[in-house]
Amino acid sequence: MLRQNRQRKSKTGKTSLFSGIVYCADCGEKLYYCTANNFEKRRDFFECSTHRKNDEKCKSHYISAVVLEDMVRMHMKTVISYTLHYEDHFRAVVQEQQK
Repeated sequence: MLRQNRQRKSKTGKTSLFSGIVYCADCGEKLYYCTANNFEKRRDFFECSTHRKNDEKCKSHYISAVVLEDMVRMHMKTVISYTLHYEDHFRAVVQEQQK
């Protein structure tokens, strides 16, 4: 149920995997998913909620949804590669963090 609320559909009916879990690196506020019916997927983006309310507090911070997906995918590949090459060390670090 929590996950459903995080992925509320926009007025267009579209959702993003990252809706509700992406935050501005500068002010820490949520980034809102922005799209339109006439947008191609590559034009969807996330915009800082602080900037939406008051552009003096936080300058225009946004990221393309496609760029965000690519960055997450690249990071996942890096982590997976690390775990494959240093499995014993990775396992030890994870076990230590779970204590």
